[in-house]
Amino acid sequence: MKELKSQINEIVVRYVENPKLMDVIDDDTDLKNELNIDSVDVVEIIVDIEEKFNIKIEDSEAKDINTYSDLVKAIELKLDKVKS
Repeated sequence: MKELKSQINEIVVRYVENPKLMDVIDDDTDLKNELNIDSVDVVEIIVDIEEKFNIKIEDSEAKDINTYSDLVKAIELKLDKVKS
């Protein structure tokens, strides 16, 4: 889990205006409101994640990603399906 979050952080930090915000990120951190990531950047983050982890996050799933925890859970679900 720690390694997964580290890999996610490497992607997310590229879209955060103030990288110091990554120092206080937690599961409840709102991507848009607290990290100031706009909707376009969220889409780009998802594309980057899909490429990095070789997964596909459907648009219907992506629209429910609002917090850092939502992002992690979406990736974990996809990775678990790939392993199965």
